[in-house]
Amino acid sequence: MSKNIKIAWTLGGELRNSKTAFNLLRFYKEYFKKSNIDLHFYGCFWKSTYADFCIENGYLDVFNDYVIEEVPKNGVVDGQKGFVENNITGRSTSLYNWSYGCYRSNYLRKMYQLKSKDSYRLVFFSRPDIYVPYDRLKAMPAEIQSLFLPHIKAVDYTMYIPPIRKALGNSLEYHYHCDDLKVVGDQRAMDVFSTNFHLIYINNSSSYVGSYHNLPAVTCKRYDLEVRSDLDLCKKWMILREDDGIEVYTGVKVEKEYKEWLNK
Repeated sequence: MSKNIKIAWTLGGELRNSKTAFNLLRFYKEYFKKSNIDLHFYGCFWKSTYADFCIENGYLDVFNDYVIEEVPKNGVVDGQKGFVENNITGRSTSLYNWSYGCYRSNYLRKMYQLKSKDSYRLVFFSRPDIYVPYDRLKAMPAEIQSLFLPHIKAVDYTMYIPPIRKALGNSLEYHYHCDDLKVVGDQRAMDVFSTNFHLIYINNSSSYVGSYHNLPAVTCKRYDLEVRSDLDLCKKWMILREDDGIEVYTGVKVEKEYKEWLNK
């Protein structure tokens, strides 16, 4: 039997709808395993009463490693207390918390790899309340396996950022747009990206960074990371919104293929 492909999925940010979101991570893990792909999860989440509740109820048991930290003060402003019951006080300022979560969760991944000697073909980073529609999930194993075909050129130091915003200008800084849902790269690229994405952000006072979310492109350019937008690896992912974890931001319910699993 051929050796399984290993994929790391790192997550960072405020815990929301974690019973559903992390049950779905278990589903993705079992689904990928059928295609000889092993998923490993690492996370950095903000301290809150809801985080305590998630730990007590075993929602985070799917993770290989995770850390619960105080919300970075540089990334918080007053004014959101009571926005959601058991929520943290304050809200993220621009991309600070997102970039820190990317850095810290990937740091845990790298520390884990030093012990396990695992090597990852791809590394995902996403917010914790992520949702991959079933039709999108079904296509992902073949897309990942296609990266191993003999005619595929080596893709070390490659980031996969699908959206392109040409209207913002011709330079790379304004060319690639990345939302705060997810980003994907090969292991070497994410080793570079996850650290320097955060460092560039905290050392850059330009207001356009938070407005256009173009900092991923700045990082890719400064550290000579190749960017590919021709793969669908992280397209059409969504956010779980309501407290019951069933509604997503588009108003579409989690598909029936997931419901039996979620009701276990």
